[in-house]
Amino acid sequence: MEKLQWLIRNCRHELAIHSGLHRDNGQTAEQYIEEHKSEFADTGEDVIKKMIETDTVIEILYYPFNTVSSGYVCHYDIGKAIDEAIEGIKLGAKDRGIKLLD
Repeated sequence: MEKLQWLIRNCRHELAIHSGLHRDNGQTAEQYIEEHKSEFADTGEDVIKKMIETDTVIEILYYPFNTVSSGYVCHYDIGKAIDEAIEGIKLGAKDRGIKLLD
């Protein structure tokens, strides 16, 4: 919960976490990933394989610095997805010289 709170505090704009959007349309994870290929372009093959095996798709979309620059993480594990989003924010802040909240 602490990491989620950190993510919320350090996203100055939108933060959206979705789980199971594929189920809304009666799709399997594999069908959803195939239909939205471009969104999963930066997701590792091992992660995609595990999402398909577990029929679990977790997506985090975040706008930490402004309403234009965003980050996007896809995973089968919510903890790992949050860790990846945090790492993305930290790297982006470092590149921009932005101080993050503790």
